Amino acid sequence: MKKNIFFTASIFFLFSMSIFAQKGIIINSGAKMELNSGAILIIGEDLGLFNNSTNSIFDGTVVFSGTSIQEIGGSESTEFSVLDIDNNNNVFLSANTRIADELILTNGVLDIRDFNLTLSDFSSVSGTFSSGNMINVDGSGMLNKEISTNDYFLLPVGDLTAGADYSSVEFDFISGSYSNASVSVGVKNSKHPDNTSTTNYLNRYWILSSSGISDFSCDLTFNYVSDDILGNEANIHGAIWNNSAWQSLGQASSNQFSGTTTSFNDVTGVDSQQVGVENILNESLSVYYSSGFILIDNLNKLVLKNIQVYDLTGRLIRVSDINNAGNEKISFSNSAGYYFIKINTEESFLIKKVFVN
Repeated sequence: MKKNIFFTASIFFLFSMSIFAQKGIIINSGAKMELNSGAILIIGEDLGLFNNSTNSIFDGTVVFSGTSIQEIGGSESTEFSVLDIDNNNNVFLSANTRIADELILTNGVLDIRDFNLTLSDFSSVSGTFSSGNMINVDGSGMLNKEISTNDYFLLPVGDLTAGADYSSVEFDFISGSYSNASVSVGVKNSKHPDNTSTTNYLNRYWILSSSGISDFSCDLTFNYVSDDILGNEANIHGAIWNNSAWQSLGQASSNQFSGTTTSFNDVTGVDSQQVGVENILNESLSVYYSSGFILIDNLNKLVLKNIQVYDLTGRLIRVSDINNAGNEKISFSNSAGYYFIKINTEESFLIKKVFVN
């Protein structure tokens, strides 16, 4: 009969070798287990690793490859150098857990439930991410990613609320100051309580927060599933809550939206009317001057009616009639200085101040 492996008042070392534990491993208080770099501990069947000792060190690879649900728990938080999830019946946390080097999602969901999973600044997450290969963060626990400098990373998060839904978040920090810094992510498969949209919105929101980060700018990309879409996706804008109103992050399209922020809060998809026409135009139209031309990048393919150019006195000096949803390039050879460019769309207009040299 296969039994649990207990470590009581002893020291146990694993060096460059593999060991298979067909049941669970319990490390009792006062015991010590060292899994050295290069060693592999494979835990099978229905029980996970219970760490009740503050002395244990897991510098090798721990693989959870059971045939039924497995648990990572104990009275002490556990730190793994490399943790490999290879169980299509999923692995769940019942204690706070930290990954120093790599989390490998080979097969199955790592369900953090009401505990925190922390990824070190130097750690990575690898695998082919999907609804069956992700980190579930729909409980009260959070996925934390430590950060010490400008960086890009993808957090393969999702939920198990009504089936498995993969809804990852990508972070690209362009600038910022970092001191013992981290970002945290949670996901809820429901309409945000402050989202007053009635027709077009996402039935999902992400909970973002940070610690130790100041004066930052971060590009964010959010992915969601088709079942999250209520109404017409073309009328939905990704938006971040500022505790009083929704600020646009970008037009939702093909189960994704992106935008730039200088603060973190809850994020969801709202009816475009909630973020206002001016926000939509500002994020959709980029206007600048280069080599004798006024250039307009029409990022979200809005239908433009005409473009008017004014000098600083308010005198109209140029009108270009158009009727399309593409980028525009207008020859402009007036003297150097600032000009106001008024872009008229089907529903509104946007005025940009441009320097001509």
